[in-house]
Amino acid sequence: MIRGGLQLVDHLRELGTNARDLPVKRWIVMSMVPAGFVLLGLRLAQVTAQVVRGERDTLGHAHGDPRQAASAPAGSGSGSDTPANG
Repeated sequence: MIRGGLQLVDHLRELGTNARDLPVKRWIVMSMVPAGFVLLGLRLAQVTAQVVRGERDTLGHAHGDPRQAASAPAGSGSGSDTPANG
């Protein structure tokens, strides 16, 4: 994906067209595509390292620490499962 994004940016740079509604070259705007994939890859590497070290159980996002949620007594959560006062 990074390689494809870089090829897209290079092609747009060669064309030299401006972005719609912006006084900026289109390749500058589209350079966010490969930059975003680089950041995504870095984050994936961070989370994978945490899983390997045993600091996380999964690659997915969980609200809070799932290991603590399993040992917490029922009803002591964030209050989302309790009725609202009023």
